[in-house]
This record gives sequence, C-alpha cells and structure tokens, in this order.
Amino acid sequence: MKFDWITPNWAAPANVKAVCTTRSGGVSLAPFASLNLGDHVGDDPYAVARNRLLVGDILNLPTEPLWLQQVHGTDVCGMGAVSCYPTADASVALQKAQVCVVMTADCLPVLFCDQAGTKVGAAHAGWRGLQAGVLERTVQALQTKPSELMAWLGPAIGATAFEVGEEVRHAFM
Repeated sequence: MKFDWITPNWAAPANVKAVCTTRSGGVSLAPFASLNLGDHVGDDPYAVARNRLLVGDILNLPTEPLWLQQVHGTDVCGMGAVSCYPTADASVALQKAQVCVVMTADCLPVLFCDQAGTKVGAAHAGWRGLQAGVLERTVQALQTKPSELMAWLGPAIGATAFEVGEEVRHAFM
C-alpha cells in the first residue's frame, strides 16, 4: 500500500505530531477507494474500521482517536467525551497521548497547538462553521491565550473548483 499523506509544515514543538491523510493507501473499494475514514458515507463498515486501524498502526498512535460525528456546527469536544462518537466539529486534547481527528473533503481542516506542545486541537471548518465561530470556540476550549497558539490550515477546496452563492457572501458581511 502506498500512503500519500501531507505533513504540516509549521513550527509546532517536536512533541506535537500531525498528519493530513489523503485517499491513498487503504482497503476501501470504489467508489470510496481507498483510505476512506468516514463511516457516514455508505462505505463497508469493516473497510472503514480497517482503514482507521491502519492509520493508527502506521502512525503509532498512543490511543484511539476521538472520531467525531461532524455536522458543520460549532461544538467542540474534549477527550473526556461521554459518547464514543460525539457530535462536534472540533476536538481538543489537553493531556499527553490524546489524539484529535477531523475529517474533511472540501472543508478546511485547522490544527492548533500551544507553543509548549501541551495542548492541541483540530477543527472542521466549512463555511457555516467558520461563519458561526467554530475556530473561536476551538481556541476558547484550548484554555490558552490566543497569542500562545499556532495554527495550520490544511488543504481545502478553492475558488476554481467551487462557487458559493450570494447567501454565503452575505453571511460573512
């Protein structure tokens, strides 16, 4: 299997690990081929589970990531979530060995960490979540001065591939 992943180029402390997976290297069959991590799109649940295990094994993750049920909202979940798959569009980890995950297709993944590398967060930022404050809520949940945080903006759809309507422009005005 060939994994073609993106490693963020940011000044995060060495103890903060981050990766942005792509669709390469997994076991899902078409049309989900191949590294589909989303259990909400109609893929074979066993393939999704295997793909998630592959990512954990290859990255040598210290714990199972907190997989979210994302809804283009502003809720932020901590690692002490009472649900295995909480409904939220961001997560934060305030202790060692905790793994935050967000899934995106055309939306923007935003990764956060503090300068000491003791707090991390990940946000799924579509236009609705951006407009409603998902990034601001994620920063608040990190319980750190914003000036002590850094962020990495991951890959997202651009203007040449997606056109928004007047309602989106109006929402941000």
